[in-house]
Amino acid sequence: LAVAVLLTLISGFDFFIRLARSEERAINLPNTITTLRFLFVPFLVYSILSSNSTWSLVFICLIIVSDKPDGLSARFTAQITSFGRKYDAFADFTVITTVAITLHLASYFSLQWLLLLLLPIIMNLFIKPIYFVKKHELFSTGLGKIVIGMSYITIVAYLISFPYRHTLLALTISIAYFYVILDLLHLLDKKIPRPWKK
Repeated sequence: LAVAVLLTLISGFDFFIRLARSEERAINLPNTITTLRFLFVPFLVYSILSSNSTWSLVFICLIIVSDKPDGLSARFTAQITSFGRKYDAFADFTVITTVAITLHLASYFSLQWLLLLLLPIIMNLFIKPIYFVKKHELFSTGLGKIVIGMSYITIVAYLISFPYRHTLLALTISIAYFYVILDLLHLLDKKIPRPWKK
């Protein structure tokens, strides 16, 4: 719980610092929806550590469901901003990292699995800002969204004790490492090989 609260507070402070420095209108409907996802995290963590599977599923579903409206509202209201995109990605990072640590603390999976999962997340945390400084643009691919989606599916799989949850975790980790490799190639301006295309 302390980890969740700490990460949520850090995220909140980071948001207000960026808000103060940003020339964009950071307080808008999409970013407000993203902020709600942060607010659900401590309740989710408490539910997991309390072995309350019902409320754990309720809060993770609220987080997952609220992940889509922020992007949709940004498009429909023409409020797509650089800050909003970074804030949304940071929200995903905070939620997935916090819940992964919590699942380990609640003995859902071992420390080895946790470290394997966190390594590509941490690597991407360094790659993305470096790419932004170098290229002055945000880089994202459909594979990144797949990794996020797979991560949320894996979390739900553990909460409902899905029989193949460990296999799903291994698959999610494998895709995450592949995604990091692609990000490194983009950062180094290397051409990405596409053997499936002639």
